[in-house]
This record gives sequence, structure tokens and C-alpha cells, in this order.
Amino acid sequence: RFPMADEKLADASQLRVVIATASFHVVDGVTITLRKIMRNVKSKGGKVLLLTAPPPGGLKEAGTEHVESIPMLSCCAGQSDYKIGLRLGEDICEKLKQYNPNLVHVTTPDFACYAAGNWARENNVPLIATWHSNIHDYTLHWGLVGTLLRPLMLMYFKAFYQAIGVTYVPSELMRRKMIGEGFEDAYQGNKLEVWGRGVDVEKYHPSKRSDSWRSKYGFNSDDVVVLWVGRCVPEKRPDVFIKVMTHLTKKFPDKVKGVVVGRGAVYKTMTQIKNCVGLGWQNSDDLPQIYASCDVLCFPSRVETFGNVTLEGMASGIPVVAADCCSSHLIESGVNGYAIKGMDSSGYEEAITILVNDSKRRQSMGKVGRERAERDFEVGFVMSQMTENYLENAKKPPFKAKSLPIVCCINFVMLLECPYMSKSCARMRKEEEKER
Repeated sequence: RFPMADEKLADASQLRVVIATASFHVVDGVTITLRKIMRNVKSKGGKVLLLTAPPPGGLKEAGTEHVESIPMLSCCAGQSDYKIGLRLGEDICEKLKQYNPNLVHVTTPDFACYAAGNWARENNVPLIATWHSNIHDYTLHWGLVGTLLRPLMLMYFKAFYQAIGVTYVPSELMRRKMIGEGFEDAYQGNKLEVWGRGVDVEKYHPSKRSDSWRSKYGFNSDDVVVLWVGRCVPEKRPDVFIKVMTHLTKKFPDKVKGVVVGRGAVYKTMTQIKNCVGLGWQNSDDLPQIYASCDVLCFPSRVETFGNVTLEGMASGIPVVAADCCSSHLIESGVNGYAIKGMDSSGYEEAITILVNDSKRRQSMGKVGRERAERDFEVGFVMSQMTENYLENAKKPPFKAKSLPIVCCINFVMLLECPYMSKSCARMRKEEEKER
């Protein structure tokens, strides 16, 4: 029913993109990135229709449609409002037909995103993906259950992405990692390409630093405030933050303070550390002042695909101490922060101790980080790159994998009676054929 590719597309104003994601209502790195993409496409005159699971209460944002979904297991996300999409449903298929997209973009390997991809293949609409979360690496922190789940998840994820022509990953570091894990397959012909992330350097700015904010929480001008931003769940390594802050607040009882922004199973433990203040989950309008008003960002997570938190800290002009496996593409160790090797807390303790004792080093590192964010990661430029990727792929014939290995995984999942393969869409096509 649709052309193989819209080669007549002249510019981004003619784009009609469908983005399928899981939990658009949750404020996290994925949804913040998607909102930036949508704003960029719309600013150029293009259209975006977003498919997502409904939020609590079911209120629908403008430009979105809700797919059938179920809550995600709390062990997988650390908060109860994450959901997994199950299938599209007849009403969504009808709306897709009326919308007549020239590109479909899937962002999560859940069942509804597979259904959206399947719809794109059946209707000859170009299909791309972006990679946002190392979900299979989360299982390394789930004990025996994670050990059993990891190979099954990897098998499904690889099959999912091998069936899509191009998947955009956040960094060259991540691309090499995923190639090593088998996500790019020479036989299938799919490719992993790099598309980075951006930060609003006007929103996240050193000028947002506030003495009144510091005073509100009992921080003096010469205190060194160490910041945590993110979900407080095991895979984000809050255990490192707890050990570091417990050590430093004993070593510098009148100087080192802590701020925890986030929520999750370990939040209460993190905020019970001496001199640590818990702010809970904060919206994106409040975060810039929090970042800029602190002195060091501690980000020990080893499961990040890019490190949006690291980038926000850099843009805010504070040094970042983060895991090298996730942030070495952003942090030049000893220049704008420290990229820490290893799993334990000793490297973080040593690095933050250096920064506690040297205010000039903190200032110089923060300045270099800010300059790097402005030069290389300005949000408008980065998001325009994705809009160009949309335009380029919309002009190409849809990717045809030599085989669809995902079918094997799907048959396994269907034994659990998860009807996500857009069966309703297939039924609609049969009815249309009868009418003709």
C-alpha cells in the first residue's frame, strides 16, 4: 500500500515519522533525547507521531498514541511507572494507515516496538532504530535470576536489531562493544552507526549556580557538595556512592556534603549517610540549578550507553568522576574530571579526595568540561544530525534482511501468549482485500 521509499523528499519539512518507545511519560535519558529529536523535526516543518505505553491515569500527550502494555517488573527498572508495550491494536494500525509515514523509528526492543517494525516491513516503510539502554547488562546486578535471563535477552535483542537496516548507537565505544556482542551481522547486512547525544548548553550553565539554594540545604560556601543524579538501583552502582560518601564524610566531617537526586530501592540508604540530602526525583527545569550549585558529580554506573548525566554535569561547569567504560569518550581523566577503572570504590574515593583538597583544580576542570560540551555536544547540532538521518533513510528502499532470526525468538515468546505481533493488523489487511 505504500511506496518502497519516498525519493521525492526534498527536505525535513516533508518528513512524517513514527517513533515507537516504551514509557514516554517517564523522565529519563531516553525520553529526554526523544523529546529533543521531536522538537528538532517539528522546528523544520516535519511531523512526528509517537507510540507509547499509557502513563498512570491514561492522560494522552498531544502527538502521541497509546499501545497496549503491561507494567515492567520492578527489578528491571527500579520504579513502578515503567511499562512494556505489548502490541499496537486495530485502532493504532488504522491511524498509521491514515498518517502514511515515510519512516518508522523504534527505540526499545519491547513487543510493541517489534510490532511497529513488523508493520513497517509489511507496508514497505523504511525502518531504523536507536540504542539507548544496555538492558542485558542490568542483569549482571540481578543475581541468579539475571544469570539465567542474560543469554535469553541477548539472543532476543540481537535478533531484534539484526532485522533492522541501521541502528544508531551513542558512541564509537558502544558500537565496538555491540559489534563484539554480535549485534551487527555480516550475513544479515545490518549496520551499527554512531549518533551521539547533545545537551542544552544554555539550560545547563555554570551561571545557574545559586548561593541561596546551597544555604537552603545547609551548605556553606566552602563546603564541597558531591552530587548523585539517576535511578537509585543496583545496576547504577549506588553502593559505590554509599562507600565513597561514608568514607569522605568521616574524613572531612565539616567539609564534604552530598546530594542525591533520584529514586529507587536504594534511595533511603543513600540519603541516610551523614551530611547527605535527598531531593527525590526532580524535573528537568530544576536540575540545572542543582548541577551548577554542587561541586563534583559522582556517576559510577557501568551500564550507561552514553552518559547524559555526565554531559549535563560538564555543561554545568563541575568536574565529573565517572566509570571509564561509559564516560571515557566524554572525560579526559585529569583534565575535565576522572574516568575511573575497576569495580570498587577506591578510585572514586581517591579522585574526589583530590578535588576536595583543591578548589582551583575543581574550577579548572569544570571550565574545560564546559568548553568541551559547548564545542562538541550542542543539542541543536546533534539533533539536526538525527533529522538528517531520518531524511536519508526515508529516501532509501526499506532494508530486507536475508532472514528474520527474530521469528525463532518470537515463537518462544508466543508460547507465553504475548500477542504482540500485530495480528489485528493482519486481520485488517485481509478485510481490505475482501472489500477490493
